[in-house]
Amino acid sequence: MYLNRYRAVVWLYLAEDLRRFAADEENVPLLKARRMPEGPRALLDAGVDLRPRNWRGRHRGFLLRQSQDPWERAGAYAAFLDPVEIAEAVPDLYERSHLGRFRPGPPVAGAPGTPAARIAERIMTAADADEIGLLRTELAALVREARETGPAPRPTPRRAPAPPRALAPPPGGPKAPRRLLGRFRRRASAATAP
Repeated sequence: MYLNRYRAVVWLYLAEDLRRFAADEENVPLLKARRMPEGPRALLDAGVDLRPRNWRGRHRGFLLRQSQDPWERAGAYAAFLDPVEIAEAVPDLYERSHLGRFRPGPPVAGAPGTPAARIAERIMTAADADEIGLLRTELAALVREARETGPAPRPTPRRAPAPPRALAPPPGGPKAPRRLLGRFRRRASAATAP
């Protein structure tokens, strides 16, 4: 998937996927008919577009194949969820923060906040309730597994500062407070001393 210069989403498919699609007998009407069959046409007329969901599934598989660690696998599932959904599936703040390190961003290059970045984020985020439920369930299970293999780092507890020590009185008893007149006397005696 990428965005062309008109900000239209261009869906790319692997050649092997296309060969498999063409080899399946159920797909022959889609490839050879002049008109789209009623079932897919009704979905399109209703505004249902399964391409983003199918793409998310393929991309998730790609990310899972590249992952080596349970936290990376959990990050692959978290990549397709809204931050609110992640917070509900992973309530611990430190685990969410650690998970964020392994959560890949959208594959489309673009500066944050640009129209291209917003389109990529919309495609990357699951929208159907059943897909969100599946991703949240898998994410929670993977975080439990990751927690067992290596818990998320937590800040080291700080030691409480030691209470200030009381100053011991100087030997020989307390001294009288220094005053301005005492400073003049000291200076005068220092100036007259040979």
